[in-house]
Amino acid sequence: IPNKKITQSQENEKILLKQKANRYTYEGKMANFSFIKKLINNIKNLNTIMTNQKKFLTNMGILKRAEIIGKKETFSKKADIFYRLKRLIHDSEMGNLFKVMLIKNVNNKFKTGF
Repeated sequence: IPNKKITQSQENEKILLKQKANRYTYEGKMANFSFIKKLINNIKNLNTIMTNQKKFLTNMGILKRAEIIGKKETFSKKADIFYRLKRLIHDSEMGNLFKVMLIKNVNNKFKTGF
């Protein structure tokens, strides 16, 4: 609201909120999913779905796609593809380490990958 007086406390809260939101960015740092989820829960008509990288990628068909890509490749190339795939989805590698969050309108039924 233009020209609305903001108290120092409100201004400090606004600054703190912005700092928390910017603390983690896409620039190679980890996102603060719990903070993002709290923000989204306070916005009407929005909700979140979270999963790990393994579930997301396997639900999106990465295993089938790797199989298709490797079909006409040499054994060493297939091994390379599946080594890279293992690294992406194995629980002890990146599969359980990275998270995926979908933020959507509550009326939206989209759930692909989740």
